[in-house]
Amino acid sequence: MIIAVLLSHGLRSCLRHAAARAARGCRVTGVDFDADFLARARLREGLGDEAVFRTVVADAAQLPIDIGEFDVVLLNSLLEHVPDWRAVVNEAARALAPGGVLVLHTTNRYHPFQGEVNHFPFYPWLPGPIRDRVLAWIMQHRRDLVNYTDYPAVHWFTHPQLSRVLHDFGLEVYDRLDLMRCEQLTGLRLIARWMVGGNGRPARGKFFFYLATTTVSLYARRPDGMVNDSRLQ
Repeated sequence: MIIAVLLSHGLRSCLRHAAARAARGCRVTGVDFDADFLARARLREGLGDEAVFRTVVADAAQLPIDIGEFDVVLLNSLLEHVPDWRAVVNEAARALAPGGVLVLHTTNRYHPFQGEVNHFPFYPWLPGPIRDRVLAWIMQHRRDLVNYTDYPAVHWFTHPQLSRVLHDFGLEVYDRLDLMRCEQLTGLRLIARWMVGGNGRPARGKFFFYLATTTVSLYARRPDGMVNDSRLQ
């Protein structure tokens, strides 16, 4: 299996994903705009072999034309940090092989609590202009609230919003509720069984599901035989 991991400004969890996939025999391509970070990534255990872990210095919003096609493209905690997130999704969709899957995890505007801005419940619920002014003040006066990053989260997403964009790129879109089975829900999660689809019935109550989960996680598949013309968009 050939996997592309579009790295998120040096996010360590992305490297863990890359190392875990490489350990399972996958060929992994790591993409980041920071060449020094990619050089350090190669020092990580399991990522030293160029035949297993290839690095590409590039902007996720403008991947090299010849980057190739991948069975899986992983966007983990990236979209919320980039200026042009639609361009990143377009490039990720372009890089999918027929039958390939885009795995996407990002911020969830419906959930009142989040880990992007410390000690600020309901931050995602602020109107966009107010949220932007608050973040500008934080970046000038209280950078500790965003763990001193130069790339704080600037986008907050909803499941319907991202699903529509992915559908527009011709992808088949699923979320965790769509892929979940009732027997996987145990303990307190049993109360969510009514949401799970099955036997031709779609999942229900997704709004309530996303009130309780911190991220939007989507799995978008490029249909077999689909002509990849996203390069023209």
